[in-house]
Amino acid sequence: MKSFTILLAAFTLLTGCASAPPKVFYINSYHPGYSSSDAIADGIREPLLRANNFLF
Repeated sequence: MKSFTILLAAFTLLTGCASAPPKVFYINSYHPGYSSSDAIADGIREPLLRANNFLF
């Protein structure tokens, strides 16, 4: 019975987390115009913009 309870609790936690949309928090310490960090920021921003899931 104990293993069933643990399994049920794990299933509940995993299914609850799976239904939540992923969140991204990105902090860039470089000024815009620095090509290396701009490329990384664009790589993060573009898929989020395409998914209409972007908040400034």
